[in-house]
Amino acid sequence: MDEEEPCSFCRDWWESEEIKPGLRKLKKFKGYTVDMPLKQLRNVNWGKSVKIISFDSPKGQMLLKQMHEEMLKAANIRS
Repeated sequence: MDEEEPCSFCRDWWESEEIKPGLRKLKKFKGYTVDMPLKQLRNVNWGKSVKIISFDSPKGQMLLKQMHEEMLKAANIRS
């Protein structure tokens, strides 16, 4: 399977937001925290478990495609 990287639009759309200088907030998708620099999706259940999905895993690839579709829908609504 050829692994897809997030497109530049997705990287911009899903990139963390700067709340104030030096403090950034990661965005969420379907309960996962999106970490573009680390190329991961994480689901943390405090006191229980941490689930990390790499972008290059089969599930990560599926979620990246869904993230891309959601970004396109939201961008079309706003344009």
